[in-house]
Amino acid sequence: PEAWTRSVFLEPDSIHRFAPEICVGHGELVVRSNTEQDRVRIDDYDVGATGDRAHRLSVGEHRIRVDKPGHRPFEARVRILPDAVVELQADLSP
Repeated sequence: PEAWTRSVFLEPDSIHRFAPEICVGHGELVVRSNTEQDRVRIDDYDVGATGDRAHRLSVGEHRIRVDKPGHRPFEARVRILPDAVVELQADLSP
């Protein structure tokens, strides 16, 4: 994720060590489906129809939704790793 916070509470006279991991980089997501004229939403943003187009996403977990009128929506979560290409097949049923 681009931004995050973490609260740390320390006891007096104690020693604590932690190493935060920063999520950096980008990967790509390709969303395909078994229908045409559908709509893809990534993290609640409409990004167009399914197909061969790759969407560049930041590293981390993302929510995917594919909708088409008259069909049950498809929902999934994907984890994007640095420089990875993830392909997702959304099968919509009437």
